[in-house]
Amino acid sequence: MPAKNGSFEVPYRSAKIVFEDGDYAGLEIHCYLDIPLEEFFGFQRLLEGEGMEKGLRAFGDDILQSWNLTIEAAAVPASGEGFMRLPLRVALHVVARWVEAISEVPAPLVKPSPHGSAKGQRSRPSS
Repeated sequence: MPAKNGSFEVPYRSAKIVFEDGDYAGLEIHCYLDIPLEEFFGFQRLLEGEGMEKGLRAFGDDILQSWNLTIEAAAVPASGEGFMRLPLRVALHVVARWVEAISEVPAPLVKPSPHGSAKGQRSRPSS
């Protein structure tokens, strides 16, 4: 995002992830999509190793912003403590949907030309 001084400010995005079908239809979570690489890889190491509890708690504290989740009609806080109250299957579905959301391919940086090649790109030589 251009700043007044000519520098570029990295935008940090959030997303609303809606579970539309299956056992979790109606669940909506708001979470950060853009996190520093160092934080992402640290989180990944925790989930793959012996630190799964710490990784899931960190997800609730650092990535989760809000949700509409209740357990026995009581609102569950969108925090590490709240995340740890979830059944494992629900927690893993939430994390998996977040991973899908952050893995989506962004829109192309260069718009395709109506003539077959994108402006600024080389055309493929014909044989």
